[in-house]
Amino acid sequence: MTATKDSRDTIKWLATAIGAAAAVAFGAGPVLASTTLDIAQWQPARVFIYIVSAVAGAAGVAYIIWTLLKALVPRPMSLDDVPADVIAQLDATAEVSYPGDINTYEEFLLRFAAYRNAAIGFRYDAALSASTAERAELITCAEQAEDNLKTLRRAEDVILEKAGFSVTRQAIYDIKWPVLAGVCFTVLAVAVFQLTISGPAEEAEPTASPTQAVMVKIDTSESKTLWKALRLEACEMSDGRVPVLVDSGSGTTSDPYLVQTVTVLDGCPAMSFAVTSQAAIVVMPEVADQGEDG
Repeated sequence: MTATKDSRDTIKWLATAIGAAAAVAFGAGPVLASTTLDIAQWQPARVFIYIVSAVAGAAGVAYIIWTLLKALVPRPMSLDDVPADVIAQLDATAEVSYPGDINTYEEFLLRFAAYRNAAIGFRYDAALSASTAERAELITCAEQAEDNLKTLRRAEDVILEKAGFSVTRQAIYDIKWPVLAGVCFTVLAVAVFQLTISGPAEEAEPTASPTQAVMVKIDTSESKTLWKALRLEACEMSDGRVPVLVDSGSGTTSDPYLVQTVTVLDGCPAMSFAVTSQAAIVVMPEVADQGEDG
């Protein structure tokens, strides 16, 4: 059984190696990716391709392993199941394949059945014989038939080993194209999977940089309250004028300016706050330039 066992062991280790390679490709792939995996920032199409390729790759690996393992399934083998090609080889080398003067596989089967039936028949007749001499002779004939049967049994083991190897070899040959198709499909799925996780990171929306502006104090209670509460006098470059950075807003009550002070003067704290047009006038450089052009 050595040849057949070696063939099955080869298939078993091949299936194990494919499973290990798949584990590396799909398990360690995200770890080895050149970009940070933040699926939440991916486009829906990229997420869809990522999921489909992973499922397809896993299915391909499972199909390959399942197909390979089918060749490992033990098959009951008897002398009636020996393939025709093995019988042809045995008959071509009859002098070393069969014991005694047997020349063909058909003759081997006939002798096998004859010796088996003879051994059983002689034992049965010996048990029924009333004559001691006849019983001894029948037992001798039974033992001779059993010895011949043992010789054929040893030949049977060799024949079945050859038949088992031939069947396993044919099974491997039969799964060649299905396995090759599964490998191509899996390689494609793995390639798409790796390209998906290694693709360029999704670009975040650019954030607008703060705009330099001047916040001018006006003669309103809101403006006076703002200047007093935040002590903006310490930040004035000139009377009633505070340089600020505007992050966003339009100055309305529903969309106030979000500004932060520019700490260029000693005693001016860094602050961020909201301000509306009722509390101060925020003069943007663009606005100023447009005014001068006008």
